[in-house]
Amino acid sequence: MKSITVWSTLYVAAAGISFWGIAAPLLGKPGTNVATITRAYGAVKILSNPSKEVSGPPPRALFEGMYYSEKKAATGDRLEQGNIIQTEKSARVRLIYENGDQISIAPDSAYQVRWDINKPDAKPVVDVLMGKFRANVQKDGPRSGMQVKTRSMVMGVRGTDFYVTARGSSGESTISVLRGAVEVKPTLGNAKPVAVASGETAKIAAPPIVKKDLGAAPGQEARQEPAKPAAVTVIKTSKQELIEIQKASVVKIDSAAQAELPAAESTRLALLEKTAVTNALADIKATEPEKYAELSKQDLNKIDTDTIQAETVKTLYKTAPVDENGKPPAHELNKAGDDVYDKYFKIDQ
Repeated sequence: MKSITVWSTLYVAAAGISFWGIAAPLLGKPGTNVATITRAYGAVKILSNPSKEVSGPPPRALFEGMYYSEKKAATGDRLEQGNIIQTEKSARVRLIYENGDQISIAPDSAYQVRWDINKPDAKPVVDVLMGKFRANVQKDGPRSGMQVKTRSMVMGVRGTDFYVTARGSSGESTISVLRGAVEVKPTLGNAKPVAVASGETAKIAAPPIVKKDLGAAPGQEARQEPAKPAAVTVIKTSKQELIEIQKASVVKIDSAAQAELPAAESTRLALLEKTAVTNALADIKATEPEKYAELSKQDLNKIDTDTIQAETVKTLYKTAPVDENGKPPAHELNKAGDDVYDKYFKIDQ
């Protein structure tokens, strides 16, 4: 019952997160909102088929009062409606949709996507239960308009390259935009959305605790102090933060797992990866023509997602401020030349 213990702990850490997921069988052609795992490295799990009682063969996992089937995620698996995907220490996974939208999930993360299965054009909602992920979403594509939720914030996506951190223990969230723009607001209250542009990071504190008036007379309902929404603070993304984003974005190829795939499946996954690259390059060409011209000096038929993401972060890194209290130290980050880039942005597969 080790997995039950693990997910009971996660439930406590993520208290307050609503859970609507219901796994649905995948019939026929994958729908617009079904993503495929094109890369899975390390211990990655998928939770599905929720039930109120333990049933079926083990392993089972307990989350928010429901039992789920637990299985090891593998390259080629599809993430269906309501599935929860979990990465353990050092594990990473990349999901790509049919149109090329992609999600790279960092270690020690738990992520869920849901949508209305009765609507073919339904906009998905992503719940970041804990951890970190980076997404590239096509402007005006099927996920333009989707929401990303954590305990403390709700974010609207229109088409962008962004990175989310959700701290399960504290409830604090951060969102860094690497290309494009998003709108963010706290989960509580009716605050207006705050715009976050490329090169900026928004930080949202944990939702405040509602205080009750314990002095209410016997038989009277205790009054509650209205909860004040946490403020959204927008700052320039620091060099240190960009380094952490880049480290978390890279998803290694599990060569052994790839070698065992049937030829047709290998071809399908390669096509998805290619579609993701094509989408990212098209977005860069439209929004950052100078960056596209620089990338075009390389063989675009051989370029991959990790390379594009690294180049995007490197561009922001050049003009990003240094956090004097952060690590690596400021004097190291202010070095000129390619040594800094090679140290922090080199892609090793």
